[in-house]
Amino acid sequence: MPIDRSTAQLIEPSDSGARPNWQNINRLLLAYTWPSPEADLQPAAALLQMPAVQIGLLCPGSNSPGSNSPGSNSPGSNSPGSACPRSDWTLGMLDQPAVALPDGASLIAQLVQCRFDAVIIFTQPFQSPYSIAYFSYLAGIPIRVGQSSEFGGSLLSHPVQPPLDPVCGSVYSQHLLESVGLFPSV
Repeated sequence: MPIDRSTAQLIEPSDSGARPNWQNINRLLLAYTWPSPEADLQPAAALLQMPAVQIGLLCPGSNSPGSNSPGSNSPGSNSPGSACPRSDWTLGMLDQPAVALPDGASLIAQLVQCRFDAVIIFTQPFQSPYSIAYFSYLAGIPIRVGQSSEFGGSLLSHPVQPPLDPVCGSVYSQHLLESVGLFPSV
């Protein structure tokens, strides 16, 4: 059962619907659907400069099935056609060592303990954000941002439609951040 937290101060109205009020975020989780996202952190690098915000990083562990390539259709990968989400995750705060989490239950328990206000789910084009969105929902994280052309109900509190034209991973991530008001559109 999700934790009951008031989200009124975390959402602000805008012309295009409700956007997260990033000024009131204290704990932010950056979640990636592929292991070792260091090369693709460029669009999110400015988020690391947000004053007074504690930032966590979640990504699949290197031992998880299908983690050898971001578009793998092997069991356990977060790609279209995959029946089950990854079972090995790594979660860390920028000022603390990372923790390996062997399954979804321990991931949810750790997310509850961390009490994040928001999660931004970064995917590669054609990957689904919904397994991480579901874990985040169960952990009571009120703001869940990700992009997908699929319908996922309310698992994403702020769903973003991906770009119409094919783009590289960093442009895909930048589109996500621009769409939720973190960066001005170019």
